[in-house]
Formats: sequence, structure tokens, C-alpha cells
Amino acid sequence: MPEGMHITMSYWLIRAIPVWVLFRVVILIVKKIRKRNIDIKNEFIINLFALYLIFVAGIVFLPLSIYWAKQKYYSLPNINYVPFKDLIKTIIYASYYKYIFINVFGNIAMFIPFGLLFPLLWGEKFKGLKVTILSGILLSFSIEVLQFIEGNVFHSLLSRSSDINDIILNTLGALIGYFAYVKLLKKNRINSSLNDEF
Repeated sequence: MPEGMHITMSYWLIRAIPVWVLFRVVILIVKKIRKRNIDIKNEFIINLFALYLIFVAGIVFLPLSIYWAKQKYYSLPNINYVPFKDLIKTIIYASYYKYIFINVFGNIAMFIPFGLLFPLLWGEKFKGLKVTILSGILLSFSIEVLQFIEGNVFHSLLSRSSDINDIILNTLGALIGYFAYVKLLKKNRINSSLNDEF
């Protein structure tokens, strides 16, 4: 195997999570010193959202191989601008159902937590459907752009692709997550009103 640095999901998680935990501990210590209130519920959501983003980064960018010498054989990233074209082909012609599950349902499932956690995290000001969906599209688009850059900068046999269908499926996932958030919010309000009555 050519010499270089090979970053796997486990390599990333072992380093990224402790760094985040250390960062939050410092933030909490500073808040304590300044005698600011620490909202346990909000802190839990912040950490959950951060862990979610760490896992998403590992899923979409890894494994990553950085070689010290230029490789003779490598794959350049692909770009698909046409919505649904390749997606329909994948569903109809793919012989491996596992590939369909990962490519279609995986992209949807990956952004469901975003649609749920984003409005919980940002509160009243940014909890609307429009803001959540636009933020989901922005995150998904950023991922596709970074994957394209990664594929061009770090040449590898592992092919990267930037696909408009991924953005569509990610957005659908964010929409499902947002509706789950709305349902959760309504349930909490009903429970709260019942507790007030009794």
C-alpha cells in the first residue's frame, strides 16, 4: 500500500468526540466562573447535535486517504446535475438492494435528526419550517461541494460523487425530522396543559 495517512471512521470518532467534550467542559467552566445559568436541557441538545454532525462528517467524508506521493491511478469525483435521473435508474436497475437502501433511505435517514434537532437547538427565532429546510439544503449542498473538493485534492481509488439527488433526499429527511419535531412539540403542550388542569 502506498505510504500516506489513512483516516477511518473509528480514527475520526476517537479524536473528534474527546476534542468536542473538552471544548464543552471549558465553555461550562467559563459560564460557571461568570456565574451564568447553565440550562441542562439546552446543553443536552447542543451535545446531541454536535455528536450528530461529527457522525455525519465521518459518514460523508471518510474513509480518506492522504498519500505523500502522487498516485498513478485514482478516481476523479463525478457530478450529477439532473434531478431523479440516476436515482430512478438506481431503484429500477440496481441488483443489490443493500445499495438502494444505503443510497436512497440512507440519505433520507441521515438528515431526519437535523430536522428534529435544529429547531430544538435554535429556539423560537429559527424554529420555522422554512428556516429548517433552507438550513438543511445549505448543509447538504456544502457536503456535496466539500466531497467534490475532497475528491479533487486527495486523489484516491475511492470515487466521490456530488449528486443533486443527495440534496433532494437529504431535504426530504430534514422535512420528516421537522414534522417529528412539530408532533413532539404538540405532545408536550398537551401534556403541559393536562398537568396544569390537575
